[in-house]
Amino acid sequence: MTPRHPAALSLTDQATRLLEELVVVSDLAPGAAVTEQELCERLKLGRTPVREAVQRLATQRLLKVLPRRGIVVTQVEAMEYLGLLETRRALNRLMAELAAVRASQDQRSDLKECVVAMTEAAAQKGLKEYLRLDKRCYDILQVAAGNPSLVQAMAPIHAHCRRFWFLHQNTWDLEEAARGQIALMKAIIRGDTVAAIAAADAQMDYLDRFARTALELE
Repeated sequence: MTPRHPAALSLTDQATRLLEELVVVSDLAPGAAVTEQELCERLKLGRTPVREAVQRLATQRLLKVLPRRGIVVTQVEAMEYLGLLETRRALNRLMAELAAVRASQDQRSDLKECVVAMTEAAAQKGLKEYLRLDKRCYDILQVAAGNPSLVQAMAPIHAHCRRFWFLHQNTWDLEEAARGQIALMKAIIRGDTVAAIAAADAQMDYLDRFARTALELE
């Protein structure tokens, strides 16, 4: 799938995307410590964009910068994560409703490509590729909603969710999760706000059940 980007990503945006993925798929696991220089070498980018990316992810509570001790990947805290899901539920409904109304034809076409690619990734149990596609699809949905404040609020929450899924990948059903995401995208493609909101709620019901099972809270 070839994504449509309105402009090339800045070096800081590139660094942020690459570093976030390292955290999400546990190439940098919770509790891991790393230096700025090590990140520069790993990302093959200069010190300034890497430093700015670290600051962004620290603001999102994925990283913690410790003076004279380096950069540490944050741990996943159970109750904090459940709180994120509560917030995401409300934002997901708003995103679904707005995107169903406001999505452009190009964005709906991109979502159709997402549906095909995610179906294939889920069938092949390709978790890393599925999570990359999941981020790409949510990037489209958030922009389609036409509300920059919503994008700013949802982006870090979604990153935390993807990291949780990867850490607990043996607990969740990838195909079931994909069905929920695909139902949401199809409703938005059709411009069906009622179905989009219902799909968003059903998706969050599943994610809440999965989280509580993974955290052994039920």
